[in-house]
Amino acid sequence: MIPALVAVACSMLFCVKGASPAPGCPRRRRSPLSEVGLPALALSAAALAPVPAAHAADTANDTPARLTIVGTATPPAASDGQVQVIDHEALTRYGDSSLSDALRRVPGVSVDMDGRIQLRGLGRGYTQVLLDGRPVGTQGQGVDLGDLDLSAIERVEIVRGATAADGGEGIAGTIRLYTRRAGGAARRSLVVEAQARHQRLNPAVGVDLAGALGPQLDWQAAARWQRGASAESSRVHSQWISDYGDVVYTDQSLISHRSVSHPRLNASGELAWQDGADRLALGAMAVDGPTHSTQRSALRNWNFDGVNASVSEGTQTIRDDEPEAWHLEPHARWRHGLAEGGALQAQWSWSKDVSHSRWQLLAQDAQGQVTDEEGEDDRSVTYAQQTQLRWDQPLGAGWRTTLGAQWVLDRLSDLSLSDGEADRSQLRRPTQALFAQAHWQPDAAWQLEAGWRQEHSQLDLDGQTQRRFDLGLPSLALLWTPTADLQWHAGLSRSYRQPRLRDLSPNGRSTGDYNQPWYPDVRGNPALRNEVATGLELGLTRRLGPAEWSLNLYARRLDDPIVFQVAQNGDGRWVLSPGNLGRAGLRGVEVRGQIDLAALPADSPWQLLATLRADLSFNQSHVDGQAAPSRLPGQAPLLINIGWDARPAGSLGWGATLHYEAGYASRALPTTSFNPSSGTANDPNTRVDQAAQCTLDVYALWALAPQSRLRLRANQLGADWRAVSRQRQQQGEWRTRFEGSRPWAVALSLEQDW
Repeated sequence: MIPALVAVACSMLFCVKGASPAPGCPRRRRSPLSEVGLPALALSAAALAPVPAAHAADTANDTPARLTIVGTATPPAASDGQVQVIDHEALTRYGDSSLSDALRRVPGVSVDMDGRIQLRGLGRGYTQVLLDGRPVGTQGQGVDLGDLDLSAIERVEIVRGATAADGGEGIAGTIRLYTRRAGGAARRSLVVEAQARHQRLNPAVGVDLAGALGPQLDWQAAARWQRGASAESSRVHSQWISDYGDVVYTDQSLISHRSVSHPRLNASGELAWQDGADRLALGAMAVDGPTHSTQRSALRNWNFDGVNASVSEGTQTIRDDEPEAWHLEPHARWRHGLAEGGALQAQWSWSKDVSHSRWQLLAQDAQGQVTDEEGEDDRSVTYAQQTQLRWDQPLGAGWRTTLGAQWVLDRLSDLSLSDGEADRSQLRRPTQALFAQAHWQPDAAWQLEAGWRQEHSQLDLDGQTQRRFDLGLPSLALLWTPTADLQWHAGLSRSYRQPRLRDLSPNGRSTGDYNQPWYPDVRGNPALRNEVATGLELGLTRRLGPAEWSLNLYARRLDDPIVFQVAQNGDGRWVLSPGNLGRAGLRGVEVRGQIDLAALPADSPWQLLATLRADLSFNQSHVDGQAAPSRLPGQAPLLINIGWDARPAGSLGWGATLHYEAGYASRALPTTSFNPSSGTANDPNTRVDQAAQCTLDVYALWALAPQSRLRLRANQLGADWRAVSRQRQQQGEWRTRFEGSRPWAVALSLEQDW
């Protein structure tokens, strides 16, 4: 009932001109502005963007929740104009169980059906994630944002531009994650939670501890366990329609139920020694998350040969188990303070990811007779090692410089067993980088930053070097602050996206006798090239009393964009594999605003103990040489967030965020073996119409005592995902409707400090 009410509310609120309407919206004439291309300028998040800073313990106060300015921990830089900072208090305010849920409400950020974070509507691989400066999840294995416990995160920085020190793989932007470090005040907290997710109850428990073992030795530890059970459903209805309009064949999965068991345990900790200007920290992070899923589908095929029609029915059961899936990452950090605020830093990390999956398919007809039985066993091990040296030093006269070097080694060992045949592959990719960055601040109003990053890498497949890459990545940022209430920023940079090792492996998965364009085999492509982008950023932030707003523009030019494509191989089988498309472009506009109603004059009828916030993002992309619609896969043209945070007198606080993604058409072919909403496959003969999506997040927080809190939250309340694809073939077309259930969740948690 609640999802239905949310869907109706969304359809009433978001009938937006120039965007694909939500279900129930009346069709309108396109706005003249929608016919004009957006300026080829660039955007970035608001400089020193405000974030909620109401600590849970403050809920007993009469003061409202306020959005305060939070700066970065490093000295001010021109690139700060492209950084939005979300501190620990803001991250934990809603009581989210994962970082992906917490970031869902950040302007310009979207989360797909699988929980992957996207900046500016761009899909997998375009957003770089750094955990304490080291890459996270770059190979599609390892840690994803859903694995990270919010209690272990000190702050998050959303960077829409690029700097030489960050690394060059943030085409859409970079998400910097900083863990809570040993040191400071002692803390002890416990969280016990009961979560209902897709009609399954998931208990969870988490602890966050910190203290000192002596005057120079500090420690910190955090852990969380959660039972991750869910029950999902989907529908796929496919028809072959001839050029004469006759329905020749129908293939229908009536209701496909997928039961998933995904218990998760993650833990992290750090031991730090401090002696004057030196700090040495040793830490580790571990994740264990086996998965067991069973999908049962009722099948109905209808075939018409021009004279007679025949109907066949049956069932299909797919078991997809990953009984072994874990990640281990020890790391070490050393920092030595230098004169005049300089620092020499070294960092090392090593990680290992193990994934062992089994896939089994059993098909039966209406009488229960087995018509097909197939299976596949896959084991992959991914290693990553990273070492970085960095020197930061003020030089006087407003100058500051950063020099550094980085070494990264990624390895993948993959073994697939199918029908008694074994496919093995060994991939290795070493990368070396040198970077330099100079910052100049001639006066209080102006800051300029220039950087250069040079990277060299090579790809080895089964002991043979396939190719080498050399990339120069310049960056330039300008920040102008004429008054305390106004700030302008601009940036120009070059970045890239390298293929995941998994996408380069020639191994994959077969779909057996059920091979179809919407259910293809999956294979990697060793010939994939890096995707390189040149980007421009421009924006301003203005504060007007209790209100603040920002306007930002961005543009990117992409060479060799990587997309997944479905095509028939020499054996006539449909295969989903990645490839390079040539050239593409994207551009967009972001607008953000907020107002603290409590700061209005006392005689104002609008004075309330609440904060209102809203943001919208327009994203536009095209692939050169491709007929319309030529949008990059998975990029929504319009994102809107509207929310409020109320803090009435007493111990109760509550708030909500309404999130809307406009519908759009693209060449991205959904497949039942991948996320239907993410647009994984790009086919020039296919048109896909993705329905608009609208969801509601709400929370309430009670301060039971100074050290006790009770939270209630509900996430992703709304309608299911829907899409329709039309794939043109000889003498007709395949028309397929996809529907997938939304992963809504309702949770009640008790938090206790001591």
